[in-house]
Amino acid sequence: MSTRQTGSPLDTAFRHFATAEANLDKLERHLERLMKLTFDILIIATTGRFTTDAIEFIEKHNASDRAMKIEMWPESHLERLLAQRPGLVAEFRLR
Repeated sequence: MSTRQTGSPLDTAFRHFATAEANLDKLERHLERLMKLTFDILIIATTGRFTTDAIEFIEKHNASDRAMKIEMWPESHLERLLAQRPGLVAEFRLR
């Protein structure tokens, strides 16, 4: 069951970055919209790797005084999570 509301800034960001290659300008615009929502951590997951520019941007953001922090979940992190939960892999036929 999804907790995202259709049309919300979070839903918009999720759909956009799920279907297109993200760039830092677009990410920054989405982050400004997301900062208006109340949550502590934004997880950005990718089935690839984060670019050096993206890592630097996120580290700079996390070092600021903003309440929301960003976690980066590259492919290797997702693989570790799935390895710990083989039932999910089977249930959703992920492999």
